[in-house]
Amino acid sequence: MSQTGSVAKCARKRVEELLDKCVSKEGEWKVLILDQFAVKVVSSAVTMSDIMEQGVSLVEDLRKKREPLPKLEAVYFVAPTLDNAKMICQDFEGKTQLYKAAHVFFHINAVSNCDAEDQEL
Repeated sequence: MSQTGSVAKCARKRVEELLDKCVSKEGEWKVLILDQFAVKVVSSAVTMSDIMEQGVSLVEDLRKKREPLPKLEAVYFVAPTLDNAKMICQDFEGKTQLYKAAHVFFHINAVSNCDAEDQEL
């Protein structure tokens, strides 16, 4: 397998694991909120169809203005920076919080710690 193929396979595995950790009740949808790096990882690893199978109805950019969806839980996949943490906190401040709940996952290297077989060239 090429290095690009194994990195994509590993990234796909990590994204699926992340979404599996946010188990919702059957029929409940989630919003996936990504920073710029995570957008690249997710878009190269999975399709929107794959994401929808994991119960995600919408993918949003953390840095863009987002409409409140107070009946949905949010899954954040972002770098562990002060700016990102502040933006997440802002989503839950004030009278109108954007989401019902937050599941926050920080990435440093989205494909680190892959199994050795996933990284074979």
